[in-house]
Amino acid sequence: EVEDPNYDHHPLPAAFGGNRNSSGTKASASENLGCFGASRKKKDVSGGGGAGDKASASASTLTSRPRPESTKGYELLWQPDVVQSYLTLLQSCSNPETLEAAAGALQNLAACYWQPSIEIRAAVRKEKGLPILVELLRMEVDRVVCAVATALRNLAIDQRNKELIGKYAMRDLVQKLPSGNPQHDQGTSDDTIAAVLATLNEDSLTLDVGASLRICHLNVEGMSKAKSEYLARLMRDERVDIIAIQETHTISDENLRSRGSIPGYVLVDAIHSAVHHGVATYIKSSIPNCNVVYKDCTDNIHVLAIEVSGVTVINVYKPPSSRWPRVPLKSFSHPAVYVGDFNSHNQAWGYEDSDIYGNLLFEWMTLNNLYLIYSSKSKGTFRSARWQKDYNPDLTIVTKNQDGEHFDHVVQFIPAHPGSYERFAKAMFAAAGRHIPRGFRKQYIPGWNENCDELYEEYNATNNNKVAARLLTELDDQRKRKWRETVENTDFTHSSRKAWRLLRKLGADSRCEGTVNKMSPNSVASRFSTADLECALLSVKLGKAAGFDGIYPEFIKNAAPKVKCWLVELFNRILDTGHLPKLFKRAKVIAILKPGKDGTDAAHYRPISLLSVVYKLLERMILHRIQPHIDRATPVSQAGFRKHRGCTEQVLVLTSHVEAGYERRHKTGVVSVDLTAAYDTIWRDGLLLKFMEVIPCAKLSSLLNNMLSNRYFQVFLGNKSSSWRRLNEGLPQGSILAPSLFNLYISDIPRTQAKQFQYADDLALAVQSESLTEIEEILESDLSILSTYFRRWRLQPNPAKTEACAFHLNNREAHTEMEGDLEQSRTSQWSLGPGPNLSSSRLRLAPPRVGNVIKKNAEFSRSLLDAGGVERLMNITRQRQKYTPRVTKFTGQVLFTMWQHQELRDVYKKHGWREQDFVTKTVAARNATPNSPNNANSTLNRPMASQSGTRYEDRTIKRTPAPRNNGAPQRPPQAPLYQRPQSHSN
Repeated sequence: EVEDPNYDHHPLPAAFGGNRNSSGTKASASENLGCFGASRKKKDVSGGGGAGDKASASASTLTSRPRPESTKGYELLWQPDVVQSYLTLLQSCSNPETLEAAAGALQNLAACYWQPSIEIRAAVRKEKGLPILVELLRMEVDRVVCAVATALRNLAIDQRNKELIGKYAMRDLVQKLPSGNPQHDQGTSDDTIAAVLATLNEDSLTLDVGASLRICHLNVEGMSKAKSEYLARLMRDERVDIIAIQETHTISDENLRSRGSIPGYVLVDAIHSAVHHGVATYIKSSIPNCNVVYKDCTDNIHVLAIEVSGVTVINVYKPPSSRWPRVPLKSFSHPAVYVGDFNSHNQAWGYEDSDIYGNLLFEWMTLNNLYLIYSSKSKGTFRSARWQKDYNPDLTIVTKNQDGEHFDHVVQFIPAHPGSYERFAKAMFAAAGRHIPRGFRKQYIPGWNENCDELYEEYNATNNNKVAARLLTELDDQRKRKWRETVENTDFTHSSRKAWRLLRKLGADSRCEGTVNKMSPNSVASRFSTADLECALLSVKLGKAAGFDGIYPEFIKNAAPKVKCWLVELFNRILDTGHLPKLFKRAKVIAILKPGKDGTDAAHYRPISLLSVVYKLLERMILHRIQPHIDRATPVSQAGFRKHRGCTEQVLVLTSHVEAGYERRHKTGVVSVDLTAAYDTIWRDGLLLKFMEVIPCAKLSSLLNNMLSNRYFQVFLGNKSSSWRRLNEGLPQGSILAPSLFNLYISDIPRTQAKQFQYADDLALAVQSESLTEIEEILESDLSILSTYFRRWRLQPNPAKTEACAFHLNNREAHTEMEGDLEQSRTSQWSLGPGPNLSSSRLRLAPPRVGNVIKKNAEFSRSLLDAGGVERLMNITRQRQKYTPRVTKFTGQVLFTMWQHQELRDVYKKHGWREQDFVTKTVAARNATPNSPNNANSTLNRPMASQSGTRYEDRTIKRTPAPRNNGAPQRPPQAPLYQRPQSHSN
C-alpha cells in the first residue's frame, strides 16, 4: 500500500471560527461560494412562489428522527437526519432555486475532513442519495448542475462514494464538458466546467482509492480462467488497484486475454515468453491515467514499469536459471516501487544462506539507497512442496527521498498482541460476513411448513378452535414423520458416524474414560501449543451466543490453521505479559423474564452473561492445566463441578447414609446450609492467596488477578441497555474458571463432627445418634465452627434457605418440637436462637418393602404382569372400602412404582385409565389411612416415591423476623451459628 504524495492529510479541526474554505484561508468577499455565497445576488422570489411554496409544504411534512438534547449551535447542521430532508427536496421539487439550495447545502456539509462531514457523506450514500444527484446532472439549468457537480466532488472524498461516483456518474460529468459545438456549449458557464473538472480530478488524481495505492503482486504459475475469476473476487474484496503477475505462461496478448481477463481490471501491458515465463500488469478500470514507461526482457529477466499519478510501479521476474547482470535493474526516481519474483537468496530477507544473486541484488539496493520492506515475523511467500519450508523469493523494494523517507505503508498481518484483538475480531467478523451464508428466522418451530402457515392465518382470521386443532395435528404429524425418517435413515452400514451422533444425542453413549494428567505444578505457566488449542476446542459447544466482539464458536472451530496459530500466539503473549484485551473484560448481560412473572420487579428477570468466546477458550486452556491440582486440594465431600461427580450422586450418598442409620437404629439429623450470592461475594485477595498455596506460580497468579479485576458489564433488556457497571468483587458469571475457582475457595472448609455433603455452594451436615439431644449438640458445635469460617472469608449464609430436618422410624417422635428459630441479625450474623415453639422439619422414611423390590427387579414386574397380579391390584383400588388401610396403602405404592414400566402402562390404558385418573386413584389408595394422632401416616398429604420406597411427610417451618435495634448494629465477637435453647421439649 503506497501513500499518495499529493493527497491532503490536513483535515479541518473540529472547532473553528469564521468562514473558511477547504484550504484553510479566509474566503474573500468576491469569491463565489455557491448559492449561499456573499457575491451572489438576491433572487426575485416573486415569480417562483408557487413552486417554492409547494417545496416548502413538502419539506414541512418531513419527519426526522429525534436529535439528542446535547446537540447545540452549529452541530445541528451536521446531524445525519438532515440528509433525508435535503434528498427529499432534490427528488420531489422542480424549482431550480430550491434544487440549487439543497445541493449547495449537501455540498457545504460534505466539504470537510472532520467527523461530522464523514458522517454526512456516509448518510448520503446510505439514504440512496448518489443516484438522485447523478440524475440532476442531466438538467439543463446551469446553476443546478454546478451545485450538484461540486456536491459530488465533496462526496467523493469518501472512498466508497468515490467508487460509486466514478462508476455511474462519469458519463454524465463528461457530457457537461465543452464539445466544440457552440450550440451545445452556450449554456455551460465557466463555474460549471470548473466544478465538473474538479470532480473528475478528485476521481482520477487520487487514484480512486483515497490516500493510498494498493498493489498486489503474485506468481500465479500459469494464468487460467478459474484463476482470473478468483483473482477478480479477491482483489475486489481487498480493494487492490494494481495487480502485478509473474509467470503468466502466455505467448501473445490474445492468449493472455483469452484466459487471463480479470473482471473489473484492465490489462496495461505484458511480456510474453515461449517458455514458462512472462509478466503482466493490470490496473483497476476506474483509474484511466496510466502509462508504460519501461519494458525490457534481457537475459529472460522481465521488467515492466508503469506510472500512475507520479508513482512508478516496476513488475520484475527473474527465472531461477537466469543470472543478474552487473547492474541488476534500472533505477527510477522517487517515488518508485519494485515488486515481483526475484528468485535470489539472502539472509536480509529470511534465507539461511546467501547466494551470488542475492548478494548482487542486496549490493545494488544499498548503492541506490533503496529500502526492502520485510519483517522477520512475516510468513514466507512461497511454500516448497519438496523441502516443506517457507521461502521469500517475492520482494517489495521502494525508493527513498532526499530526507531518507520511504514507503512503509505495507498491508501486514495483524500482530498477535492484546492491543490488536479488536482488529482481529473485526477481520473475523468481516470474513464471516463475506463467506458464511446468512438467513433470517426469528423463531424456529419444528415441523412448521406451508400448510401450518395457511392454517395459522385462517385461525387469526376466524378464531375457530377447529382450525387450531387442525394446526396442532399438522404439527404433530410433521414431527412424527420427521422422527420416522430419522429412525429409518439411521444405518450403520452407510454412515456409522451419523448414527452414533444420533445415539449420543439420545443419551446412549454416556460412558466416560478417565485420563491421567501428568502435568507438574511448574509447567502450568508453560507456553501454549496448537495441540492445547485443539483440545480446548473439543469442549466448545456450537450454537452459543457471542460476546461484544461478535465472534461465534463456529468461527473458531472452522477457522484456518493460521488463524488458530495466531490465537495461540496471542494466548502466549497474554500468558507472558498478563495483559488482556479490553473486550475480554466486557460482559453482555441479557435479562430474560422468568416464567410466570410479570416483569415489574428486577427479581423477575434471570440474567444471562455473555462473554467473549475467545476469552472462554483461553479459560478452558488454563483450566485444563490447573484442574488436576484443584481436584487434589478439593475435599472428597465436594461433588460440584468435578469430573465423574454430580448432584445425583450426593443425593444417593445422603440417602444411603440415612438408610444405613436405620439398620443401626440411629436417628439422623441433617442441616442444609445455603450461601447468599456465593459467586458474587468471593473475596478476590483471599482467592489469590489460596491459589498461590495450591499452585505456587507467580505468572499465572498475576494473570488470574488481571482476569478478575476491572471487569465491566452492561445489561440489555429488549432494545434498551444500561450504562457500564464495574464488577468489584466476586467471580464473573458465565466464566469457565468460576466453578473450579469456587471449589478452590472453599476447599479449606473446616472439618466437623457431622458428615459433610457438598455440591458447589450447597452444604449438608448429617449426624447420626440414638438421641435427638445429642444430634442437636453436635450440630450446634459444627454450625458455630462454620459461622467463624464464613465470617473470616466473607461468605454470607442465607438463613431463609437453611433448614433442619430429622430422619427416624419412631412414630411416637413424629411431632417432636424444639424451641428454636433461624434468625438473621442486623450484623449479618445468623444463628438458631431462642424463640417460640417451632415444629422441626420431620422427614420419616418407611422401610423398603414391596415397592423397592419391584422397582429394582424388572423380571419380578413382568412375572406379576403375566400372573394377572396387576388387575388384582387395580380391583383393590376400586373396592378399597372393603380392605384395611394398610392393604390399600401398599397397593397404591406398588401401582405407583410400577407405572414406570411401559408394559404395565399398556395394561392401565387397556382398562381405560388415563395418567391423571391413575394418579388420582393411586393417591386416594395411598391416603386411605384414617387420621390418628398416634399414627405417623396422618400427616401424609401427597404421594412421593423414591428408589428405596421412601415416603415423605409434611415439613412445617415457622420463622420469626429478627428483632430490630434502635442503636447501631454490633457484631458479637464470637456469635455461634447455632444456639441451643434454654429448655427443650422432646
